[in-house]
Order: sequence, then structure tokens, then C-alpha cells
Amino acid sequence: MYIINDSYFQHPSRVIPNLNEADSKTFSSLELLIDENCRLLLRMFLTNAEITELESYLVNGIFPVVTTGIPQKWIDLVNGKGNWKGLIYSLGTAKQSLLADYVYYFFLVDEVSYMAGVGDVKALPKGATGVNPTQRIVRVWNEFVREYQGANDYFYHSHTTIFDFNDEFENDSLLKFIYDNPIYLNRNPKIFEFQNQIGI
Repeated sequence: MYIINDSYFQHPSRVIPNLNEADSKTFSSLELLIDENCRLLLRMFLTNAEITELESYLVNGIFPVVTTGIPQKWIDLVNGKGNWKGLIYSLGTAKQSLLADYVYYFFLVDEVSYMAGVGDVKALPKGATGVNPTQRIVRVWNEFVREYQGANDYFYHSHTTIFDFNDEFENDSLLKFIYDNPIYLNRNPKIFEFQNQIGI
């Protein structure tokens, strides 16, 4: 696991069935998606040196609860500061994270079909009716983008200033937090596009 773990996938908006079953293939698949995609996402807004430094403070891949000796910049990034909620946070008993939203998007995309001897196929349990998963996939993606860079497409950034026009949300996006705190060195982060309900 990497910063987040399977406990972030219990919320109704991000639930993954069969995670707690013995020898769950779903758990193994999720673990791989977390390890790959959380690291990939960090590369979008941190430098390689910053990622190496942050990783040096992880314990078994997880950011520790006791943060003694960890520089404040990493505590603030992971646990939040001011209007920035953090990479990981809780709403009541529900664990939340834009990392989890990012991973969940790829989980949903992977679950739409799988490879078989005859090519790409879709499993349909007996007695079940298939539904189009596009709406859920697009919703999860757009929620991630809102937390990452702001509420809408009107996103502007320069080397010193970021405006995410986040009027409808009281919390800052990740990129606004990064730009408002020049201690983080990547001034050219990845910008994502919102998707619409037809998946483009």
C-alpha cells in the first residue's frame, strides 16, 4: 500500500465489494492499483527529489500518525493545512482521499471488462442486468479533478499564481495549496480535463 490502503474504499461512493474475503483477488488488484497510481499521481505535482524525501518518512508505505521528526511541509501536504483538507482526511468515520478517488477511477475502468482467451470480455452474473458504467466512472473522475485542481474548467496558473475559481467549494484544491506554498518546487504540475457523461 502507498499512503492509502483498502480502508479508503469502504465509503458508499467508493465501495469495492469482496475486499475482505479470504484470498481475495480483488484485494490484490486494489493493492497493485494503489501502489502504481498513487506514485504516478505524486509525479504529477511533486519533483522526483520531493517524492524521494516524502517516501523516506513513510512506514510500510503509510504516512505515520505520529509525525515527530517529519518536516512540516509533508505533514501539511498529507494531513492538510488551512483550507486544504490534505491528501488523506476523515469525514466522521469515513476515510477520504483524492488519491483514493484517482485509484478508484482506474479500478472501475479495469472492472468494466477483462481479457479472456477470446479477447476482451465482460462478465455478467446469472440473473443480473448489465448497466452502462460510464456515468459512475465520469462522476468519480470529475470528483478527483475538482479536488486536484478546482471546481471547473476555468483553471489558470503561472509560475507564481494559481486561481481555481473554486467558489462552490470552501476547500482549496491540491494545486492551489501547492502554488500558495512555494516550498513545493514543481511549478508546472499536470492539469487534467473534466469528462462528460458520454465519456469524452
